[in-house]
Amino acid sequence: MLGVLLARDSAGATHVLKAFSGQMNNTWLVPGWAEPLSALRHDTHGVYALAFRRITALGEEASAAAAAARELNGAARLRKGWESQPALAALEARRVRARRAHKAVSQALLMRIRQSITVSDFNGCSAPLEAASLLGAASPGGMGDCCAPKLLNAAQKAGLRPLSLSEFWFGSPPPSSGRVEGQSYEACAERCQPLLGYMLCGL
Repeated sequence: MLGVLLARDSAGATHVLKAFSGQMNNTWLVPGWAEPLSALRHDTHGVYALAFRRITALGEEASAAAAAARELNGAARLRKGWESQPALAALEARRVRARRAHKAVSQALLMRIRQSITVSDFNGCSAPLEAASLLGAASPGGMGDCCAPKLLNAAQKAGLRPLSLSEFWFGSPPPSSGRVEGQSYEACAERCQPLLGYMLCGL
């Protein structure tokens, strides 16, 4: 998604802010575009980069063990009685260990990312993500990475008053939804709308 926000400064001049959802070309920060809310990113913190490399390595380890098991098994799914075959049992144990470690490292990194997010409103107040979100601790991963929160955050930081905001899809539609290029969409109910009430306070 791409987003555009029209805003006005204290002198009455109109400004145009723009944002992209998630990353652009595998980076969070692009000159001229609104910044993400998260302070912990792979391009700014070594801890993120280290954890991400570990997550990638564990995913590859699990995939390699699964591929080796399929080759040894002669089928995509393990045949009945595989537990009694030491080589297959060892490969499956290796795959399970890697997947569990992958999940644990991913969850720990997600928690640190969420803790690095500060949400601001137009009264000049700020709060951690879970305090600002209507969903609290149940807030999903990726919250705050969409266009609307980025644009409102950029406007607040620049001392601008938002006038209007539009988000539209650009590119091929994702497999999970029927997005149409050039079509405008409202802020998503899962990751954006639970934050917008807090962010719009003071307008």
